[in-house]
Amino acid sequence: MTINVFLALRDDAQALIKERLNWDESTEYSGPVTNRQNKLFKLMQDRANRQKLFRIDEISTRRWTLWSLYFDFDKDIMLKIQAELDDLTTNFPNHVKIVGAWHWDGRQVGTQFVRDAEGNITGASGTPTYPLHARLIQFMPDDVTYDENGNETSRTRPTAPSDVNLAMGQSPRRFT
Repeated sequence: MTINVFLALRDDAQALIKERLNWDESTEYSGPVTNRQNKLFKLMQDRANRQKLFRIDEISTRRWTLWSLYFDFDKDIMLKIQAELDDLTTNFPNHVKIVGAWHWDGRQVGTQFVRDAEGNITGASGTPTYPLHARLIQFMPDDVTYDENGNETSRTRPTAPSDVNLAMGQSPRRFT
């Protein structure tokens, strides 16, 4: 089962995470990012390029960056990851937001992450564990139109969230 979680990190939280990810492991780390959180964020592959696909959301003087984390584990590990994500958003409530989560379990289209009463992740209807955040649209890139010569002819803000990297092999997901 594959799970994809979109996290929004405020600029100060992102700085802490990046510092921890770049920390020299031969010296002791005593900052606020735990070893488990460090492992969680290390799961984002090709972070620099993937983050370029999305816009930065600016609210007042703060900048929020989208992190797209993929997990492909069995149910027991997924429960631990969910606990870690919940702990992260509890410990950093104004710095880290889960703005959406989807799962693929052999389906062609990712559906929102829904857990049933027994803790199983399902494709059934129900209340998403991590509902789409109202600001998710702010991370979506502009809709750009080009002419036959490859010149940009128009650029508009999207009116609804959509996938941004289908050309790179991403399976589509449902945003509803």
